[in-house]
Amino acid sequence: MLAKKINITNIISQNDFKTIKSYSALLSDAYNLCLDELRKNPDFKQIHQITKSFQNQNKILNSKHAQNVGRECINAVKGYFALKKKDKKAKFPKNHRTLSPITLDANIQKRNDKIYLGGGFKLDNSKIIFNYPKFNLDLSNCSFFNPDEININTIKQIVLKFEDKKL
Repeated sequence: MLAKKINITNIISQNDFKTIKSYSALLSDAYNLCLDELRKNPDFKQIHQITKSFQNQNKILNSKHAQNVGRECINAVKGYFALKKKDKKAKFPKNHRTLSPITLDANIQKRNDKIYLGGGFKLDNSKIIFNYPKFNLDLSNCSFFNPDEININTIKQIVLKFEDKKL
């Protein structure tokens, strides 16, 4: 199974960029909120509840994407604690994130002898079709995209990254 990181900055239109940027900004808000809570009280058990309530307040967010942001925050703080043991000058992760990568986890399901892909998105040849937000990302313009390599049988995770381009 593959995990693929895709920088989508140069392959999407300005309109699509605005849609994905506002969605990413919401995920960043969730990340910053989790990091603030962990700064006050480093109890990782609270993060699931925080991301769940944030997702309930912002219905546009896919619950899986919110969970992934929580996991990413936990991993950042765990990395800090591990580094702090070796380097006393290590600093707590910064929480000024404005854009967050979108992690799409493939939940492969079998129903009636057919394979379905869950996790907030679907793969259709060279297109990633998002459930939340309603958005289609055409990867056919990507030089690295190979439908034999990236398909429902091989993909485990896609991480969408982009840079804030001036609109």
